[in-house]
Amino acid sequence: MLTPATLIKYGIGLTLCVVGVFQGGSAFRNIEQIGTADRFSTKPQIISTPQPNRGINVLSGILLISVGGGLIIFWKTEDGNRNYEQTVAHNTANPMQPRIQPRTATFERVENRTLVPGESIDRAPFIPQEELQEPTEKLLPQEIQPVEPEEQCEQKIAKYYQPPPPRHDSKLANNAVLLSEEGSDRYAAIKGLVNDGCVQFIGGKGSGKTEKLGWLIEQHCRKGHYVWVVDPFVAASDYKGLRVFGREWNFQEVARGIREFIDEAISRIKKRGKDENYDAFKQLHIHLAIDEMSNYGDRLEKIDPELMRDFWEICTQFLRQVNMSVSMVSHGATQAMQGGEKAQRGRSAAVKRDAVRILCQAVTDVSVNGNRRCAGWAWKETSEGKERIEIPKWMVAPKKRNYEGIAPRIEIVSEQEETTAKPALELVTNEEKEEDLWAS
Repeated sequence: MLTPATLIKYGIGLTLCVVGVFQGGSAFRNIEQIGTADRFSTKPQIISTPQPNRGINVLSGILLISVGGGLIIFWKTEDGNRNYEQTVAHNTANPMQPRIQPRTATFERVENRTLVPGESIDRAPFIPQEELQEPTEKLLPQEIQPVEPEEQCEQKIAKYYQPPPPRHDSKLANNAVLLSEEGSDRYAAIKGLVNDGCVQFIGGKGSGKTEKLGWLIEQHCRKGHYVWVVDPFVAASDYKGLRVFGREWNFQEVARGIREFIDEAISRIKKRGKDENYDAFKQLHIHLAIDEMSNYGDRLEKIDPELMRDFWEICTQFLRQVNMSVSMVSHGATQAMQGGEKAQRGRSAAVKRDAVRILCQAVTDVSVNGNRRCAGWAWKETSEGKERIEIPKWMVAPKKRNYEGIAPRIEIVSEQEETTAKPALELVTNEEKEEDLWAS
């Protein structure tokens, strides 16, 4: 509430502020007077001269504005504190009464009936008078129900709740974390490659294709499979314990190794059709690993024009029936990169359908040889679609690609012993066939 004294105080402060504004503003005005331009001129004219002591006028104006504003703020604060103290003292002497008085009307019973037009539904329910009275003694339940065992509770929950069916969403293909059907194994797509009939590792230099092939060879060896390696560029220290075709740039031996694999598959197909007791899955599983195929496909075509055509015919039709498998490395997925332009003629669609392709990725890293290394992920292409998978750090070949002690030892059985139930190639291994490959 404004009082005369308050108005006078605020008026003084406001006046000082206004005077300060005019005092400071007048310092920038020039003084105009009538005179001559110089002492030799006799013609009168208006001469404008700057205000003397301009700086002192500006400072005095600022000082007046500051004093006036400070007084207004001081008096405003003082009045607010005084009003607050008066309010507190008044509330202490006269406690505040609640504005909303409690209802004193009695409740009436509302029967189960239809409301008439205009009647409100917000009517208080009827409560008997004896229930409103506070009990004199603590009421206890007449009998306490025993707690049900946890198993019975779970059975009741399962009776009324069924988990949703598993969702098959194609959008999950872009997720780097993969879930298997059995649980949450993020590397199930990698570990399952050992069970595929034809696996292709495709990528540029430094993407880790050969390392992944060496890892896959190790998994086949641990399952007791007999592995043949085809690589004319292999080092003398690589693939110890395995049968290798093509060492020392020998492409004739490369062609011979692939042709032996084809002949073994054809032989098993013939036995399967001739002998009703013959079971290819009781024979030794043979895995053929071909490295750097994109570098010598045209040479094999000159050595044996029908070699790669017969090879892809076996891969697309008979691998599963004859208990054999293939893995290979190339720089591209074209026909020229995978055995020559004529190799997959008429079968390119079947190759894409039956083969599992791992498109390896590389990143630049100046700390490694060649300045390129595996990116840690890859694309997996199958007949079901394309998905991104994570490449684990343990997906590498054994040290120095030495498979001695890992690969099974093979003994050639003589012709006299062929009449027995033993196969021509007998597997001799110190480890159990049902060894858990992933226990480590």
